[in-house]
Amino acid sequence: MSISFKPEKVGLFAGFFNLLLKYNLIITMTKKLQASFFIIFLFTGFVHAYNYIPFVKSYDKNAYNAGRQNWDVGTDSEGIVYFGNNEGLLRYIYGEWELAKTLNSDAVRSLCVYNDTIWCAGNREYGFFIKDSPENLKYHYLGDANSGLIWNTECDQNFVYFQSQDRIIVYDRQSEKSNYIDRNNGFWGLVKWNRNIWTLDKDGNFGILKGAEFNLVTKVENVLHGEIRKLFVHNGLLYVLDFDGRLFTYNEKELKQVELPQCIEGIAFFTGDTYKDNELLIGTITKGLFKVDMEKKTARVHIDRTNGLIDNTVLAIGKDINGNVWLGLDCGIAFLEMKNPIKTIFEGGATYSILDNNETTLLATNKGLFYSKGNDPFQMLEGSEGQNWRLRKINDQVYICHNKGLFSLTGMKMQALYTASGVMDIARFGDTPYFLLSAYSGLLLVKYQNGQFVFIENLNIWENPKIEYDQDNLCIWSDVKFYDLIQLKLNEENRVEKKTFSSIKTFFKGEDRFVFYDDQSLLEFKNGSFEPIQEKPFNLISGNNISILDFDKSYNFFAYVQNGYPNVLKNLQDGNFYSYQKLLSSLKNSLVKNDEFIQLHNGELRIATDRGVTTFNVNDGSLAPVVTKSVISKIIISDEDTVRTFTYPFVKEKIDLSRGQKSMIFYVGTNKSSSDLAEVRYRLWPYERDWNEWSDNRLMKEYSKVKGGNYKFQLQSRLNGVEIKDHSIDINIKEYWYQTNWKFVPIFLILAFISLIIIKIAQQRNEKNIKRERLLNKEKMAIQTLSLKNEQLLQYTEIISNKNKFLNKLKDGLSQMRNTEAKHWENRITEEVNKEKQNFLFHKLFSETHQDFINRLTEKHKDLTANDIRILSFIKINLGTREIANLMNISTKSVDISRYRLRKKLGLSHEDDLNKYIREI
Repeated sequence: MSISFKPEKVGLFAGFFNLLLKYNLIITMTKKLQASFFIIFLFTGFVHAYNYIPFVKSYDKNAYNAGRQNWDVGTDSEGIVYFGNNEGLLRYIYGEWELAKTLNSDAVRSLCVYNDTIWCAGNREYGFFIKDSPENLKYHYLGDANSGLIWNTECDQNFVYFQSQDRIIVYDRQSEKSNYIDRNNGFWGLVKWNRNIWTLDKDGNFGILKGAEFNLVTKVENVLHGEIRKLFVHNGLLYVLDFDGRLFTYNEKELKQVELPQCIEGIAFFTGDTYKDNELLIGTITKGLFKVDMEKKTARVHIDRTNGLIDNTVLAIGKDINGNVWLGLDCGIAFLEMKNPIKTIFEGGATYSILDNNETTLLATNKGLFYSKGNDPFQMLEGSEGQNWRLRKINDQVYICHNKGLFSLTGMKMQALYTASGVMDIARFGDTPYFLLSAYSGLLLVKYQNGQFVFIENLNIWENPKIEYDQDNLCIWSDVKFYDLIQLKLNEENRVEKKTFSSIKTFFKGEDRFVFYDDQSLLEFKNGSFEPIQEKPFNLISGNNISILDFDKSYNFFAYVQNGYPNVLKNLQDGNFYSYQKLLSSLKNSLVKNDEFIQLHNGELRIATDRGVTTFNVNDGSLAPVVTKSVISKIIISDEDTVRTFTYPFVKEKIDLSRGQKSMIFYVGTNKSSSDLAEVRYRLWPYERDWNEWSDNRLMKEYSKVKGGNYKFQLQSRLNGVEIKDHSIDINIKEYWYQTNWKFVPIFLILAFISLIIIKIAQQRNEKNIKRERLLNKEKMAIQTLSLKNEQLLQYTEIISNKNKFLNKLKDGLSQMRNTEAKHWENRITEEVNKEKQNFLFHKLFSETHQDFINRLTEKHKDLTANDIRILSFIKINLGTREIANLMNISTKSVDISRYRLRKKLGLSHEDDLNKYIREI
């Protein structure tokens, strides 16, 4: 561990140290130094309790389109925030404002959200709202508030209590009847505490309400003498807040006044509420809102018209499901984003450097030097006006680099050390009196002597480089933007030696280590050369355009800016690192361009912005809000006759609409923090098949003239680039008959009629074709039959002719013999010729008689020959084989062969009877 002192005391310290060695006192001194440094470590480890400035967004009556005053605030489990407004019940539904009126358009001065019911009361009536219809809330009137204005409403499982200054109205939810509780002088307040409903009457009596009974618990005297404005519960105690700026606690036995911070003493209070741990929220009549630390007795946050409110009179305080605060104002409404891991601690000017000096935080800005001690707000140091570039702490001395020169800071006073030129950075060569100043006039070598810096040499290195002393390498590194890295060493003659590294772009300094960057990866400097760092996450951080990098000593957190985007890597202790780049992306446009500054301090990232300083604490529980989602907040559906509005949450998963074309407007809202990047995309299925592009803008989408049918508006959302969530609503527009399946009935009938006509025509054409074919076949058969007959006649004529020729020749020869025997054979020949004529006549007669048989036979078996038909004709009339052989003048074997051949042609098997088959044709 090195010990450093101011420059003018270096020599004195060296002599004193040698004296200690000489007298062997080093051990004793070492122990004292160790003890001193332990104390210093504890002291410097102090976490600065900043006065965070929450993001404030205010709404006037024109923004929410209702009355000016807002008397009460409540939230339901869906994240909807309700306000008791002068004109009714006002709702904030994920970015959309909706007003619901009571029966008599009465003001709502108090409300209680219990399950799905909003009980409320005001000037003239009391009742409740419930969403039992698919559209707006429905109001149920219960009765008149005859006892005056109703200021408080509380609920339990069986009863609802409405408290005015004169009496308490008790509504029995089971019998649906109202009863009354009266006290002598009326009541101050009403609150649910320890599972009971407590009240305080104007005589100082605390009691518990059981139905319509007042059960006295404690009477307090001579303590309460002012107007009681609010009863609320905090850390298990009942708090009583009065108009005169006093606060009391009650523990079921006694009432004690609470000591408050001096800054809020004497201020008129109107309302109050618990926040967390030891913090309260107090709303005032004229000074806005205070967040009070009850343990330290300080007002940590003060919100009024100077930092976001449009009115300083706070009438009501409420918290949403994410722990953020809503204020009902005398004129408007305010939202305070308390649960955001990214917090603003300063908004006084563009900030370039941050330095912690003991309990004081210093900010170098373009307006001047600002400082904060302890919990105090930042204020400008007198005489620091101007451009403050860099803050450096060297050997316990704070240096201020200013446009007017170099200054030291001692006891919160600035002392000029070098004023010949504006200075942007400073570094010292070890424990020597020699320094380098990054000045407007170049990089200067100066020497500290007699309380001033004396100019020695201009090194002619321009562009105001960042400079830092490296104890391990006994050099100063100089980073000149857009140029090479330069190593500067002081030689024995107190002259500066320069060495340029052309491949290295810049350097970064963490708590205990230098890291170098070549525009692609991170490097370390060893033995005169640069080597890539292999350990995580140094080896995970790569790519070009890294402008700044910081890391803690234990390597649990790494912060850097790349391509203008800030990022933090958190060590998950399993070797992996989680990136918060998406969460920090909203700060991209807030960084000081070309002069970015980030700093890890006690596990918290501090980011210098063009407006001030923002912090990011990765261990903050607000990193994981209770509910973060995007929803379809409102749907407006209209046609020519009606306009209907549907709001989230939707009672049914489906909205049924009447017939006709509809125009639909969908509103989408997100309950994200101001630093979150929330993106949505949508489609109306099946009207749109593809998703729209992701958008981070608040969405309002309109569809015109949507015809009847079933639709689904689908919404997808993602927060900081991860975890896609879905939300959808079904919409059914009734269809006219011609838009439904019934439209197909007349079409079907027409098509059926046309089909019948076509079929009838086809049948008629088919019948004509069949008749035509039959006629053609008949004509063809007739032609074939005639041809067959002609063939038979020709064959038989030829045979008879040949035989007659032969027989006639034979008869002529016999006639010349002139004897009896010859005459006998002549007669025989004549008889034979006549017999052939008879056979010819027989075949002619058969063909004419069995013409149908021949037709059927030839139609069925078209490959039969005339000879086949001739043989089959003989079979038809039951002639035997021998008879057929004789008739055809062939052998019986030839007849058998012919029969076998005919079987194959006719497609008959061996078992089939040929004769039977022919006879049945």
